[in-house]
Amino acid sequence: PKYAHLPVIFNIDGSKMSKRDKEKAIARGEMPPEINVHDFRAAGYLPEAVLNFISLLGWSVGADREQISLNETIELFSIDRIGKTNAKFDREKLLSFNTDWATKLSGERLLEAFKDFIQVNENLPTALRQAKDSLLSQVLAVCAGFRTFPDVINKAGFLFVTDDEIEYDAKARKKVLQKNNGEGYAMREKLIPLFEATRDWTTSTLEALIERICNEGQLKMGKVAQPIRVAVSGTTISPSIHDTLVLLGKKSTLHRIRRCIDQRQV
Repeated sequence: PKYAHLPVIFNIDGSKMSKRDKEKAIARGEMPPEINVHDFRAAGYLPEAVLNFISLLGWSVGADREQISLNETIELFSIDRIGKTNAKFDREKLLSFNTDWATKLSGERLLEAFKDFIQVNENLPTALRQAKDSLLSQVLAVCAGFRTFPDVINKAGFLFVTDDEIEYDAKARKKVLQKNNGEGYAMREKLIPLFEATRDWTTSTLEALIERICNEGQLKMGKVAQPIRVAVSGTTISPSIHDTLVLLGKKSTLHRIRRCIDQRQV
């Protein structure tokens, strides 16, 4: 038999990749990098993206192509296209690959991968771990454009926390709610009766309602949407405000807004 091997893989700084990189990072007080296969799984990377990325470390498919499936890799692989220079593990490029793969995978495959990510991360909320496939699919859809699955959790994790467990970020309170003599609180008090009167709790209805409020008060969308967002999520980050309210539901939306007003801080 004839033997061959791909070039050695280096870190982006030129040092050799090693399992000890994790120990070294921890010793420096830094977040340890993903090294083992399970590390990338738990960090929310898609297998398709990782396989695609790793296959190109030391080998080239040619024709300036980069994103290819596993079946294409098997079909096109040839020894003569193995490079002679050492490859570098560019984590930013891996993130880019993962982002692109997340947009091209079918909804069913993306849901399957998301559920696997949830399964291997036991610290996630119980409500998320017990969520129905239909809800998880909706969450993935409204968070389209995410890089890794933790981005989805950061953006929509508040949906899986009980109404009375929402914690309000101090900076968000100050910037959105307390600024200009509490205009954020005033906006939410104005919205409560309007939301109560809304029977058709759908994206289109809520979008039209918020747009009308903006037009009547000659306000930018942020002046209306951000106070709601902070009230229901505790932060200034969430999916679009209309999608957020629909996923949360009318009852929880009103409860969270009232609770936030009750906890008002001057």
